[in-house]
Amino acid sequence: MPPKKPTPAPAAATSTSSNGARIPAGTTMLPISKVHKIIKADKDVRLCSKEAIFLISKTTEYMLGKVTQQSYTQARSQKRAKTVKYQDLATVAQRPEFFYLSDVVPHTLPLKKALAIRQKMQEAAEGEGEEEIEPDTVLGGGKAEEEGGEHVPEDGEGESGAASSPNAVEEEEEEEEGSEEGAGMDVYR
Repeated sequence: MPPKKPTPAPAAATSTSSNGARIPAGTTMLPISKVHKIIKADKDVRLCSKEAIFLISKTTEYMLGKVTQQSYTQARSQKRAKTVKYQDLATVAQRPEFFYLSDVVPHTLPLKKALAIRQKMQEAAEGEGEEEIEPDTVLGGGKAEEEGGEHVPEDGEGESGAASSPNAVEEEEEEEEGSEEGAGMDVYR
């Protein structure tokens, strides 16, 4: 009778990350200690169990994977298979399942349009304006249009000088002031 071969022990359950790496079950790609610190920083949360922290971490990984995959699909639909741009993320953020990202990743506006909106909002706040403008109606989602009904080009559609972030107008004004303090250095907020 031939000798019995030892049977290998069953491998621990594993999952596969988006880059193909194997991740043992019960672990996350996000450091649990960092997730715990972020949760502790929230004044509304008093206690959070380790299991809840783990699930928050896994859920965050899942959400990031979905956003990334859909952004990539959006880029491919624009015939850009290797580059995911901001406009792809902004388009995905406008979808109903990612409603909570619409404020974080808004569509870009040309600088002229952003300055005009800002001016109208300031006038309305001072009582000089005849109509009130809510920022959410212009910046909240969808494609903004000029008062004359013309389409406002989005990032990559034309007009240069598109504001790339919600703070772009303020950043542009700070650059124009040309203060010598910190000249040549980018400041991130």
